[in-house]
Amino acid sequence: MSSTPSIPLEAVAGIATSQSHKILLSLHNILTKALPHPDSSTFTTSRIHPEMHPLSFQVQILHKFAKALITPTQPGANKWAGVHEVPPTQDLPELIELIEGIKKEVENVSQKEIITTVEGPHFVKSGEDRPSFTFTSEGFVLDFVLPNMYFHLNTAYAILRNKGVDVGKWDYLAPFSGPYLDKAFTPDTTGANYEYK
Repeated sequence: MSSTPSIPLEAVAGIATSQSHKILLSLHNILTKALPHPDSSTFTTSRIHPEMHPLSFQVQILHKFAKALITPTQPGANKWAGVHEVPPTQDLPELIELIEGIKKEVENVSQKEIITTVEGPHFVKSGEDRPSFTFTSEGFVLDFVLPNMYFHLNTAYAILRNKGVDVGKWDYLAPFSGPYLDKAFTPDTTGANYEYK
């Protein structure tokens, strides 16, 4: 049984596109800020723990979750298996380009298309030795895709912060909180040059 209260499908679709777009903007801000760092060529293989995946994986799996939100699948088909895998890369500019591409795809998806895509139920199984799930529409978006996207965004941030990149909380929050910012704040404290939309 889903722990998420029933939410109208149109609202679920709106949350899906709005939040995934902001997550991708946040990731783009963070990766772009890492690019000038003298050690940036080593970042894609960096991890915050030996048992966790490197930065390249964090970015590529975020791409896949965003793609899952906007990719239609046949009823009963494995939603995860229906998402096209991107070629692995260890190049930071290529990862930035990957996120720019999926961000544009999310921006261009219509309300009708996203409603059709997120309408459940959704069967998800990410591997032969992994558990399977059957999600409602809101469960798929709010209890699976978005929590995973936040997790991998946080992990990417932590990796780059640990490697000495000058990223702060506002680099992460700008796309989420920036539009509501008190305009009396000075540009030095607002992150005025970051993308909000």
